[in-house]
Amino acid sequence: MLSVALSLNIIRTSYKIKKWSPKLRNCFYQHEKKLKFFKIYTLHNCEIECRANNTFNVCGCNAYFQPRDPGVPVCGTESLECIRESSTIGYSIFKKTVNMSSNVEGCDCLPSCTSIQYEYETVEFFRNWTTNSTKPKLVLTEKSAVVLVYFKRKSVIDIQKTPLMPFNELLGNIGGLFGLFLGCSIISFFEILYFFVIRLYFDHRNRKKAKSKIMPSFIIES
Repeated sequence: MLSVALSLNIIRTSYKIKKWSPKLRNCFYQHEKKLKFFKIYTLHNCEIECRANNTFNVCGCNAYFQPRDPGVPVCGTESLECIRESSTIGYSIFKKTVNMSSNVEGCDCLPSCTSIQYEYETVEFFRNWTTNSTKPKLVLTEKSAVVLVYFKRKSVIDIQKTPLMPFNELLGNIGGLFGLFLGCSIISFFEILYFFVIRLYFDHRNRKKAKSKIMPSFIIES
């Protein structure tokens, strides 16, 4: 008998980082990246499609378990080594002599900004369920197999990606630190800017205007 415990995790992204670039927030929304063989974008689907494209570019065919276009041939047994090497391009850390001719960086696979993840763990396994005292009350024979699937906990973990410190909070912290250690505030910075930049500029310009208005006097001697 096999007993499997499931736990559900929901990952969402805050609207505050929606305007960030996908590289910065490390995720894609559904409308930001479209897949050729899948209608729904997930990291797993993107990696499957990437491996299929690498296999086709290197071997000229696809394995029977990979998604492919109608006109693409299925690889035979003579292409097993090519399939193994091409499908691990950019993913294997054990083989350093892999053919890197295909465009691995073009896959650009990132996690989905909103996703539902199921985590499981096998908690019990009995090869002969007849010897188990906690076996379910079912009419089974010795050739039967039992798989029990249940949720590990009653609650659902909801994870939300949000900025660690928004801009307004960062601005408030900077002003608070300057006020605490230097005795100044953000208004003091504007005052410094006014007296040492703007005020000096206008004073210099006014002096130039005053000098240009002074007419030179000529003394004529007879």
